Amino acid sequence: MDTEAGILAYDTHSSDIEPGSSVELVIHPDDFGIDENESGAMIVQAREFRGDATVLMIALPSGATLRCRQDSHCAITSGRRVDLILNRPGPFAAFSV
Repeated sequence: MDTEAGILAYDTHSSDIEPGSSVELVIHPDDFGIDENESGAMIVQAREFRGDATVLMIALPSGATLRCRQDSHCAITSGRRVDLILNRPGPFAAFSV
């Protein structure tokens, strides 16, 4: 599936979703890594330190946001441009909209 976050594999576990249909994907904070890139399409909106991790709120070009959990020593600050790196080994769960 072609998304703002890249081309992502998905599994519907259902036969009622037809090719080309709009779906929602279940995305977890550990599914993506972050690569700081001055020409990146996404922007770090906020960061939250949680002791053992830092959670970055990433704004996609559409304005939608993703939470991405990083190591606690992550030094990427709000306002920085980034790219997403897919960490998830398998397909995302997809549900009809």
